[in-house]
Amino acid sequence: MVANVNGGAFTGIVENTLENGYPVVASGNYYTGTASTGDNTLSTDTSETTNRQSLDYLFNADSGAYKESHLNVGGLFQLNDNGYYEYDSQKNFASYDENSNSFVLYNAS
Repeated sequence: MVANVNGGAFTGIVENTLENGYPVVASGNYYTGTASTGDNTLSTDTSETTNRQSLDYLFNADSGAYKESHLNVGGLFQLNDNGYYEYDSQKNFASYDENSNSFVLYNAS
């Protein structure tokens, strides 16, 4: 079981090694969690474990059920001091601007 009662990121959702260049959902995970906002509480308890599944469909240009593709989107990744592009959710909040087809980054602190 992967519990997340305080919010934040889950770990172990995908396998550690890519398959054919794409991430794969790890099998056997069971997720439960609770989030509260004001008077509202959301509790997640699927009572089911995950099945192993490739996530390759998320990386193609096709739109479909539960997925919408936006090509040539800019603004999300930043060049770090080591010359790599990264997005760090600890540093930035991002929102997508459909009119400019780019992400707007906000300082998280």
